[in-house]
Amino acid sequence: MSARAVAPAPRPGFVVPGRLVGLLLLGLGTCVGIGAFVTIGVAAILIPILALLIILAAAVPRTFVYILLSATIVLEPMAIDFSKHAALVLWDLPDGLRQIIPITTSPMELSLVAAAGSLWLRGRKTASPAVSIPLIAWAVPIVIFLGMAYGYRRGGDMPLAYNEARGLLFAMVVFFIAWRMADEPPARLVKVLMFSSTLLSIITINRWLFYTRDGNSPIPLEVAYAHENAVFFGIAIAISGMFLLRAKSNGARLALILHLVLLLVATFVTGRRAGTLVLLVGGATVAWLLFPKRPMAVLALSIPVLLAG
Repeated sequence: MSARAVAPAPRPGFVVPGRLVGLLLLGLGTCVGIGAFVTIGVAAILIPILALLIILAAAVPRTFVYILLSATIVLEPMAIDFSKHAALVLWDLPDGLRQIIPITTSPMELSLVAAAGSLWLRGRKTASPAVSIPLIAWAVPIVIFLGMAYGYRRGGDMPLAYNEARGLLFAMVVFFIAWRMADEPPARLVKVLMFSSTLLSIITINRWLFYTRDGNSPIPLEVAYAHENAVFFGIAIAISGMFLLRAKSNGARLALILHLVLLLVATFVTGRRAGTLVLLVGGATVAWLLFPKRPMAVLALSIPVLLAG
């Protein structure tokens, strides 16, 4: 009986221990963090926060867009109260980070670009959006980029061109996100708007009580409240009024009436004429839409409002 040849056992190759890899990564991250802290100061602490925002925007773009929308409604760029520090994180970069980012931007804008890029990549693998874009809409980015290319060829100041077109460029990013998310349930957007407008109204009334009521505001009164606040309040008032007419229970009616009072008070304490205009246009629009179905309710509400106005 012949003996079988026993194959030699394979020699183990060079194996890097997992703990060693972890220690090396930890050491590298520590060195990078210390270097960033020494180079740009305390602003280095915000780098991982900014990176986390961008990662979340790319990983869960639809959820992140709703969160970002709520944050941009609640946190004003020129906030002067307790929300100031959170607003600075959203709307501005610290001086240290500005030194390493060659263009003028904000965490909000960078997150928008990451969300738009993620939606674009995901959209290529799925069906086309529910809403089609007219061909004429493509004229906007084409004209802007052709103008910038012409300016660059003629030796124009490109940072200045970017700063002038910055609002339009990121507006196109927002337009693309809205196009990709056109299939989202409208009720979800309504909930975000109602929740955010409620928080904004509380912040606005608090600002009036403790910062602007006595006229000793640290900034001019005309910029103490953002113009767009009146738009958010006006839309929320119109929606809340529609829900009030459809409410089924006394508890729901009471909650909606309190919500309307809160929004109205916040609108008037801002002192913005835009708020009055939004209320007029919103109220007229709601009355026009409801009159064929609820004429008596519209008349019953319109006459007291007219007299009070």
